[in-house]
Amino acid sequence: MTEAQEAPGGAIREFLRQMALEPADYDRFRGEPGQEEGRLFGGLVLAQAIVAAGRTASFGSIHSLHAYFLRAGKPQDPIDYTVERIREGRNFLTRRVTAVQAGHTIFEASVSFAAPEEGISHQAPMPAAPDPEGCPPWWTTIALPRMADIPPAMAERMRSRLGRPIDLRSAAEPTRADDGTGRLPARAVWGRMAEPLPEDPLLHAAALA
Repeated sequence: MTEAQEAPGGAIREFLRQMALEPADYDRFRGEPGQEEGRLFGGLVLAQAIVAAGRTASFGSIHSLHAYFLRAGKPQDPIDYTVERIREGRNFLTRRVTAVQAGHTIFEASVSFAAPEEGISHQAPMPAAPDPEGCPPWWTTIALPRMADIPPAMAERMRSRLGRPIDLRSAAEPTRADDGTGRLPARAVWGRMAEPLPEDPLLHAAALA
């Protein structure tokens, strides 16, 4: 483990704190969102659900995940995660995760883990993109004045996200449905964690989610 991983910065420390779920009972965990305002961020719930499922898996890495956001959550209240062991195979494990907040089910997920094995693989070629080091932070470009459909208060919150755990860089100008080209709306973005994470595959999967 590198020095950066042993002593992560503030943004990563907060992410690791959010992923440090507290065991509550057999296959039950409690997570603290730690948000100050707004709606509960769905990516955070998904990441915590992955950690909860992974805590009950004895082998394998995630190869399939289906998530359902059922109800808007609150940023300050703790979230209780219940994990059901749906399948216990030799090569595959399946977990169902239910997230409950203040007595309401806000999220469900089905997570499948597979043991490593050789097989067919495929990856689409990467599109042309500029070097990320020369790209501006995504939070600033999405909140530019020309994005008239973004309320000023939301734009200010986006700008405040600079320095958060995920470093996003805008790689190209977005295409819009009404730009006359007939192209589908699209936006190219580079993304990485702002600092190195500990060498825990489950944390890396949660960070990606």
